[in-house]
Amino acid sequence: MANIVLVHEVLDEVLDSGYVQLTSAEKLRPYIQSEPVPVRSAEVKTPGLFGIEHRIVPSDASARPVIRPQQDQEMRKNEVFIDIIERLTVVRETDGSVSRCEANGEVNLKSFLVGTPHIQLGFSNDLTVGRDDRNKGYGKITNLDECSFHECVDSSEFESARMLKIRPPEGELTVLSYSQRGRVTQGLPFRVVSYVKNDISSRDMELGLKLHCDIPGTCQAVKVVVNIPVPHSTASVSQQLSGPGQTAELVTSGNKIQWCIDKILGSSDVSAHFKLISANESPASRMQLGPVALTFEVSGCVCSGLQIRFLRVCEQDRAYIPQRWIRYITTADSYIVKL
Repeated sequence: MANIVLVHEVLDEVLDSGYVQLTSAEKLRPYIQSEPVPVRSAEVKTPGLFGIEHRIVPSDASARPVIRPQQDQEMRKNEVFIDIIERLTVVRETDGSVSRCEANGEVNLKSFLVGTPHIQLGFSNDLTVGRDDRNKGYGKITNLDECSFHECVDSSEFESARMLKIRPPEGELTVLSYSQRGRVTQGLPFRVVSYVKNDISSRDMELGLKLHCDIPGTCQAVKVVVNIPVPHSTASVSQQLSGPGQTAELVTSGNKIQWCIDKILGSSDVSAHFKLISANESPASRMQLGPVALTFEVSGCVCSGLQIRFLRVCEQDRAYIPQRWIRYITTADSYIVKL
C-alpha cells in the first residue's frame, strides 16, 4: 500500500481508455512525481565462505524496486541478481525409461547497480550449442540445442570464450533463452517406484509409491505435489506416509489423490501407502490408475548442467565491489510418470 500513489501515476500515463499507450521507462520518468518506497527484505544469510553461488538470499529479494528514492541512492548497496530458471517436460514409462525429455531455460538478470556499468557473464567452458549428436553422451559436456540472446547482449565472444557482455537497462531482462532436448546433462530430479495390489478378498486396491529425489545432496526440492489419478469408483482412501511434512487427501472432484511434501533433500526418498476403498461391488480397475503428475521447485541446480563461471561488473569511473547473487531453480512444466 505504501506505493499506491506511484502505481496510480504510472497507470494514468501508461493507459488511455483501457488501452496501453506508453511503456518506455525513459518517456514515463518525467511524468512520475512520486518517489517509490523501498520494501525492506529479510536479513541475508551467507552459509558458505567461498563462491558467490553458495550465497543465499530470500526468494523475494529480487522483487525490490529498481528506482530508489534520491536520499537512498548514496546508502544503497550495489547488487546484481542472476537467476537460471529451467522448466522440465518429462514422460517416464512404466519400466523407468524416458520417452520424452525437454528442458527450457532462461538466464534472467536484474540490476540494482549505481551508474552505467557493463557486466561480463561467463559460462562453463564445456558448453556447446547446436544439435550435434557427436557431442552427446561423452562425459558431462553441456549441450544446448538452441539458444537466443537479448538485443542488448554482445555475444561476439560467446563462441570463443563463452562470455557475454551486457550493458543492462533499468529493470529485469532475459539475457539468454535456451532449450535442451532428448536428454539432460545432470539427470532428472525424480523417479517413482510403485506397486499395485488388488485384494482378492474384497473390491479394494492397495497402492504403494516411493519417490526418489536424485538431485545432489547439497540441494533440495520444495513444494512437491504428486497427483495420482485413481479409479472413478474410489469412495475413500486410507493412507500411511513415511514421515512428517507430508499430507495426502482424496480429491473426489478430480478422481485423484494429492500427496504433498514440504521438502525433500537431495539423494533421499519418501514413500506412501494407500488403500483405495471402492464404492462398487466389482473390483476397481487398475487401468484407471495413473499416470502420476509431479510439480516441484528445486533450488541449487538445473538439469541441463548450465553453469555460470564468473560474473564481473566493470565501470571505469567507479571503484566499487557490488554484491553478486546467482540462483539456480528447476520447476516442472509437465512431469509425468506412468504406473
